[in-house]
Amino acid sequence: MFTSRRSLLAGVGGVSLGSVVNALQPRQASSGEAALPVASEGGEELVAAAANDALEGAYGQHKGKRRNHTKGFGAVGYFVGTKEAVELSRSGLFAGDRIEVIARFSLAGGDPSASDSERSPRGLGLEFRLKGGALHHMTMIHTPMFYTFRFIDHNERPTNVRWHFVSEDGEKTLTDAQLAQKPQDFLEEALRARLKKGPIRWDMSVTIGEPGDSEDDPTILWPSGRREVRAGTLTLISSSPDQVSGAYNINFDAMLMADGVEPTNDPILRFRSSSYAISHSRRLIEVSSKAQQIERSSLGSRA
Repeated sequence: MFTSRRSLLAGVGGVSLGSVVNALQPRQASSGEAALPVASEGGEELVAAAANDALEGAYGQHKGKRRNHTKGFGAVGYFVGTKEAVELSRSGLFAGDRIEVIARFSLAGGDPSASDSERSPRGLGLEFRLKGGALHHMTMIHTPMFYTFRFIDHNERPTNVRWHFVSEDGEKTLTDAQLAQKPQDFLEEALRARLKKGPIRWDMSVTIGEPGDSEDDPTILWPSGRREVRAGTLTLISSSPDQVSGAYNINFDAMLMADGVEPTNDPILRFRSSSYAISHSRRLIEVSSKAQQIERSSLGSRA
């Protein structure tokens, strides 16, 4: 199946399930060639498998690496929630404890050698390690719209929310001319340089939905002026290259949530969950196979 990198970035690297399906439509089918399944009920896994196949076809198969957001690097730190968020959600995320966080910054697309100067979606995956062994995942990209979720408080009352993380260092933008002068891996280098000066902090800002706001389509923006609550602060203290970081083996599935946070009926969440799972299982098989080959080679050298 043929599809361009540009159309894949617009679909798989974005937030619209419709654009994913459109990006993966095969060229005019020849005799005996199977058509791509559509994203009907129960077909998310089929579309997700096709998305992973298309990424491999467009970017090549880079064994042991993610199929999308292939280029990235890891970081570690902690998160502390606020009392304001406790009023909306009973999740241990917001209990005020210092929660260990494993993070991964990435670029959309399947090229592990992509230049940071490309204007592709930037990603951030977070794994929160709560008391008692519970895990909570967040996956975000730098768009003005993304998933809708639902907070559940101690009285079982739901509140529809969206959130974003705001850097305490402020937001910096670069022109195309400035980007062209940057080295290929300038984002990772910039983070390392910044961390030498001290921890980096982001505030988690939660937007409160109102009746009539879209619950299941992340491509529809909520009206401006919605109430916002600072839910906590993420602090990162160190970073490391991708394959030696704690993030390397994590499948940042946004459907993995601790009690007190629930998904809406967003079909894009389901698609991404299936797509991530397929990518992760393929990586595990490849890593296991490579380890076995190394072990056999080592045994042979000692024979």
